[in-house]
Amino acid sequence: MDDELLGELGKMDQDALDFISSLSDDKWIFDADILVDIAHVLMLMEQDIVPERSGVEIIRALKEIKYDDLSGEDVHVAIESRVNELVGEETAGWMHTARSRNDEVATCIRIRLRHELLNIAWDLHQFLKNILKVVEENTNTMMPGFTHLQHAEPTTIGHHYLAYFESFDRNLTRILDCFDRANKSPLGSCALTSTTFKIDRELTAQLLGFNGVMRNSMDGVSSRDFALEAVSCFNNIMLDLSRLSEELIIWSSTEYSFVELPNEYTSTSSIMPQKKNPDTLELVRAKSGSVLGDYTAISSILKSLPYAYNRDLQELTPKIWSSVQNLRGSLNIANEVIKETEFNNEKLKKSSKKGLTSGSELANYLVKQQEIPFRIAHSKISNLVNKGLNIEEMAKQLNIPKNTLKQITDPQKILEQKNTHGSPSPKITKQEIKNGQQRLKKHKKQIKTREKKVNDGLKNLEQKMNNYLKKHT
Repeated sequence: MDDELLGELGKMDQDALDFISSLSDDKWIFDADILVDIAHVLMLMEQDIVPERSGVEIIRALKEIKYDDLSGEDVHVAIESRVNELVGEETAGWMHTARSRNDEVATCIRIRLRHELLNIAWDLHQFLKNILKVVEENTNTMMPGFTHLQHAEPTTIGHHYLAYFESFDRNLTRILDCFDRANKSPLGSCALTSTTFKIDRELTAQLLGFNGVMRNSMDGVSSRDFALEAVSCFNNIMLDLSRLSEELIIWSSTEYSFVELPNEYTSTSSIMPQKKNPDTLELVRAKSGSVLGDYTAISSILKSLPYAYNRDLQELTPKIWSSVQNLRGSLNIANEVIKETEFNNEKLKKSSKKGLTSGSELANYLVKQQEIPFRIAHSKISNLVNKGLNIEEMAKQLNIPKNTLKQITDPQKILEQKNTHGSPSPKITKQEIKNGQQRLKKHKKQIKTREKKVNDGLKNLEQKMNNYLKKHT
């Protein structure tokens, strides 16, 4: 928000003050705000802009402040007011030198968001490990593959879950890319055109663990595309979680009976004691809509804003934290459910043969052995199906020997012959498991590298702060 508003706050109606207050939402960024204040004061001391003793007193006061001690319009003003109470106006007045709430809040949001992005990256990493374990345990577990919810071709649980592995692996990559763009420091942009004070933006960026500074001060205070990108990534993840939840809900129904969901993540009916309702997965499915709503709201807020800061941005921030909570809660549930879900192997195997799932392979046989074009072979099979013939009758019509028919229609045999990359054959699946394990190792290193960068900066901040505090004991 613009600092010029501060001088007019006393004239505002109390309802208006309550309306513009963001203090309750600012709890998310309280710790980040304290870090930003300390880093900024340290830089001001290093640049001889603020008297060293005053800076140390401010830092001591900042270390004492708790969120519950605060009251006021927003966390930034509340902290400054609290420092003023602790050390007096003559000293506290130095804290806001060469800074605006505009660049302060933008920096705080980025600090908290990058923290959440790393947490989500670890959640996804664990989820991918759990998916890969399901794949390893079900490399040969037959199941029908579906298109349009109709039996299509035989596949395996391993192959099916590898599809989810690929999708969530891309989600993890997006989160890491998003982190890199979010982890830039706007601090020093001030209200919108920086400052005439000789500040050191690179120092505060380094102390706060950022990868560097934002190159344009107006962009620094007014851009929130990093938040929109993050919530877009969250939305992608939630869409995939919703799809997985939907399948497990359907598969756990009596009509399918493909899976048995863990008791700890289901509930019974208030009136029907035999029921086992997939409540948690239904809520994951619903919360996907909530995150989509946050993404839409953020897009709507940003779509017509002129540069630079506008108060509209205050309404955007709670949407970020709402989507974070919904995503992390959903990932936690999904992580547990996927570990404990049991597959009904016999039912899956029987179902993999229903609905002429070998129809494609019958057409392929005609192409290979009778040397007719695939489209003609496809038409022949389709016509016989329309006549209501069973598989044996179809074989007679197509002049396929009985023993050969068994080979063609055996789902396991079909899969064993599919050895192209991406196919469901057990051989290819085992190769993909190894590839997935290698990617998980790579992702783990990538996450740790980013964590180390942030932590090293914050350790330097703490060391520099302690050096000043010891000097003035």
